[in-house]
Amino acid sequence: LVENCVLSGNMHTGASAAYTGGIVGYLDGGGVVSNCVVSSSVSADGSIAESSYNNSHLGGVVGYVNNGTVKDCILSGHVRAVGSCAGGIVGTIIKGDVLGCEVDRAYIYGDLARVGGIVGYVGGVGCTIENCKINGIVLSKTAGEVGGIAGYIRGGRIATCQVLKPATV
Repeated sequence: LVENCVLSGNMHTGASAAYTGGIVGYLDGGGVVSNCVVSSSVSADGSIAESSYNNSHLGGVVGYVNNGTVKDCILSGHVRAVGSCAGGIVGTIIKGDVLGCEVDRAYIYGDLARVGGIVGYVGGVGCTIENCKINGIVLSKTAGEVGGIAGYIRGGRIATCQVLKPATV
């Protein structure tokens, strides 16, 4: 359990970091990240040598969720990925939940694809994104698969989420 954490200083990782998050890089084993706030810039260079759409997983709070829950977290900073799978809260989720999270006045950018206000890539039927909201978010993308809540969904469920102000894509 990771709870009540705050990141207020800027964070940057280099090209060898595949999983980058403002609070946690890789969440697995049923872990929980709860009530965390990121109010700074989180950026990663990703694996530039790879041309795959899944070469970088960058989230404002958690980079990659394989089996876990991210709940009641807030991003009011910025996310920038040289790669793909960038999200305001989670970069990639394969199995788990993102519940009650908020992105407020953020700039989220990914060089390749799969960029979302809450999650960049939702890749499994065992995923739920629920009760999340975006207020005044700006999404920027050089190519395909960009969304206010999720950039790309391969399975899972999104329910009762809100985009309170229009996202710019």
